Amino acid sequence: PPPPPPAAAPGPCGPHTVSGVASLALIAQLCVMYALNFVHKDGDDWRVSFDAGYYALQLDYFRTALGSLALFYLPHVLLRAGTAAVLLLEAAGWLLFVSPVYSEPLRLCGVAIFLAMHCVFGASLAIGMFAFMTLSALPALLPPLF
Repeated sequence: PPPPPPAAAPGPCGPHTVSGVASLALIAQLCVMYALNFVHKDGDDWRVSFDAGYYALQLDYFRTALGSLALFYLPHVLLRAGTAAVLLLEAAGWLLFVSPVYSEPLRLCGVAIFLAMHCVFGASLAIGMFAFMTLSALPALLPPLF
C-alpha cells in the first residue's frame, strides 16, 4: 500500500489556526465595514433621539411579521435601546475581533453578538440577502477554541 500522506504542519498559533494575508484582509474588511457604518450613522435619529430603528420598522415595505410585532407591541423605549445597541456595537463591537488579550473568548462573544444582531435584522426587516451575506462572513471569525 502507498504510504500515508504527511500530516499538515501546525500553524504558528497551533494546529487549528489559519493565518495569513487573506485572513487579515477578511477581518480588516469586516472591522472597517462596521466602523464606517457607525461613522455614517450621524443623524439625530441615530445619535440624539435613537428613533432610527422605530422609523425603519415604520416602512411597511420592509417590515416582516416579526417586525410588526416588535413595532406594535414592544415599548418604544426598547426600540430606542435597540437602536443605541446597534450604534454601540458598530462603534466598538469590532474591537472584539482584534483584541490582543483574551482574544478567543472575546472573539467568540463578538461572533455571537453580531450573529444575534444580524438575525434580528433579517427576522424583522425584509432586506434581501443582506443578513445572509453578513452572517456568512462570521464563521471565518470564529476562534480556534470553537
